Amino acid sequence: MSAPRGNEQHQDLWGHGTFPELAPVFRSCMGYASCPGWHAIQEAVLATFSGFKGLRTVELGCGEGKVSLLFALQGAKTTLVDYSEKQLGNARHVAEAFAIEPVFMPGNLLRLPSEAFDRYDVSMSFGTAEHFFDEDRQTIFDVHRRVLRPGGITLVWVPNRWGLLFHAGVAVRQKLGRVTCPVDEIPFSRGELAERASRAGLRVVRIVGADYLRNDFNNFIVNLRRLCRLPERAGTYEGVEAARAKLLATMEQNESRPGVFANLFSYPLLLIAQRPT
Repeated sequence: MSAPRGNEQHQDLWGHGTFPELAPVFRSCMGYASCPGWHAIQEAVLATFSGFKGLRTVELGCGEGKVSLLFALQGAKTTLVDYSEKQLGNARHVAEAFAIEPVFMPGNLLRLPSEAFDRYDVSMSFGTAEHFFDEDRQTIFDVHRRVLRPGGITLVWVPNRWGLLFHAGVAVRQKLGRVTCPVDEIPFSRGELAERASRAGLRVVRIVGADYLRNDFNNFIVNLRRLCRLPERAGTYEGVEAARAKLLATMEQNESRPGVFANLFSYPLLLIAQRPT
């Protein structure tokens, strides 16, 4: 992820000292592939472009590049941008393991080269925009628009200011003296997402709660399946080929939608917006 306020002293806080294990990466990708947010993404892509194959996409603040992995498995040509060398190293490791070939672009999101502008069909960020503050918080949305070609769509996945279980879990962890996030973050409301997208010159298509409340409970309160030593619902990682097939099947079969309360109060909000033609 790009450092907040353009301050690259945060670089060492992102990533790990060793490459990520593939089993947790697979489970995280399965979480995206099976959630209501991914169903909304697929609807937007199909409505705008009729399919994923050949799309030029860019993930801003890519981390391990897990969502770009899902796009690549469906035929998109992906670009991964991050200022953290460790995160790009992790993303390369994941890409090589899953046999995809993204383009890697090192750099701070606030200072991208001009050749990155006006060229992508889809721009996206997952867990990035909330780490920016002051004027940089708007700049991130401006960058999303600038990298898009006319008619392209942007996907911005951020924590919800009204994500009740998320905030309850954070409060408990803070009371217990546990670290919740190594870098400061400020969640978004729907109103702020819509305002910043509009100020950037994007047309807001929709803003949705992107996950189920039961997943928020597992992630931020207590994972009952793990506590009871039950198998993960996402299935066991059994090698790259099986994982690729499982991810593709899960995306194809995903018709999930959040209920009314999850739409309002789930942890992630997903903004889908479009650059006007």
